[in-house]
Amino acid sequence: MEGPCNKTEEYLQKKFILNDEFLVSLFEEYHKCIGVQANSFYYNTPNIRISPMIGAGLNFQSNYGYDDATGINYTLPNTPMFLVGVRIMEVRKLSERLSLDIQVGFSNSSQKLMAFFENNTRSFTANQEYNLQSINIPITVNYNIFHRKNSAVFIGLGGNYRINKMNTNQAIIDNFEKATGYSFLENVEISSISGGNLSATAKIGSMVKIAGKSVA
Repeated sequence: MEGPCNKTEEYLQKKFILNDEFLVSLFEEYHKCIGVQANSFYYNTPNIRISPMIGAGLNFQSNYGYDDATGINYTLPNTPMFLVGVRIMEVRKLSERLSLDIQVGFSNSSQKLMAFFENNTRSFTANQEYNLQSINIPITVNYNIFHRKNSAVFIGLGGNYRINKMNTNQAIIDNFEKATGYSFLENVEISSISGGNLSATAKIGSMVKIAGKSVA
């Protein structure tokens, strides 16, 4: 842009935001000043992009406990979990490598916990069968450590809030006294789970763009 219609110096003395909209308006003003008809063709990038996502995997929930009767520590095994949610990415004024995942997951499993403890005077054999239902709400911030036009490898860090519901079907402790040879049976639960808990979460994954769509 040259001549009296060049407003570059004038704009440099003002406060402005250098973006696509500003550049388009600048060129439109210049062409109007010199009397040349012009049409604008430019891609207006949205401020934010939200994509739906689904997933499946294994859920590990630790449930460390201690019971005076048994004196045994225990944990829960892995269970399948299915997730649905959204990914927020390509946020204006932030790095294209960053994204945010908000998901909701559900897991349902039947567990059987068996425990045994023995000393010089007695022994305990414990058995508990229960059903565990959990709703997980993981939220992670992701960063693309390897970024190309049609592919990316990312890591994510965040937190997961879990809502638990536990139904015990059977809970029996067999207390055997060696001196007398008698066994005493009790209906006592040796495992319990809090109704809700917050934990840290991490993940790693890849994303491949196929025919305009992204698959993670």
